[in-house]
Amino acid sequence: HANGVVFITGDVHYDEISVLKDRDLYPIYDVTASGITSTWHFATPNDNRIEGPIMDNHFGLISIDWQQKDPAVKMEIYDVRGNQRVEYGVKLSEISFK
Repeated sequence: HANGVVFITGDVHYDEISVLKDRDLYPIYDVTASGITSTWHFATPNDNRIEGPIMDNHFGLISIDWQQKDPAVKMEIYDVRGNQRVEYGVKLSEISFK
């Protein structure tokens, strides 16, 4: 019953953000970012993908704004030129048990 869990994964050489929804859980997010020095030619199928895939070289960033009453969790992907390619945000209350 941990609150505020976001998974961070990699080693697939592309980027995506996925969410798993189950009636007994809050939405479980997974940020996959790997490929700052190499790319891959295809992304595996993923029915839970909500952003991506980004096949170009990239890196991921997760930030939390603790100054808000309900802190915001921001998941971002940038290409190696510093261009933001993906931004997805959730409130901490959305990834916590009620």
